[in-house]
Amino acid sequence: LAKLGLVFIAPMYYLLVMLAGMRDRLAALSIAGGAIAGPLAWMLSPDWSVLAGGLAGGTLAYLADRAWRDRRLRGV
Repeated sequence: LAKLGLVFIAPMYYLLVMLAGMRDRLAALSIAGGAIAGPLAWMLSPDWSVLAGGLAGGTLAYLADRAWRDRRLRGV
C-alpha cells in the first residue's frame, strides 16, 4: 500500500504546483489537456502514460494557446 502511495506523490506535486501557478490561460489549458490525455495514454501504454499524457497534453495546450493568441492579434 505504501508503494502505491509513493507512485502518486510526483504527479500530485506537479499538479499542485501547476494549480498554484495557474494565473494564465496556458497553465489552465495544460492541466485540462493532461487530464484528458493522461487516461487515454494509460489505455495505450500504462508504463509510459504519465510521460506521454503530459507531453501530449502540454503540447496541445501550447498549440491551442498559440492559435488563440495569433487569432486575437489578427482581430478575427
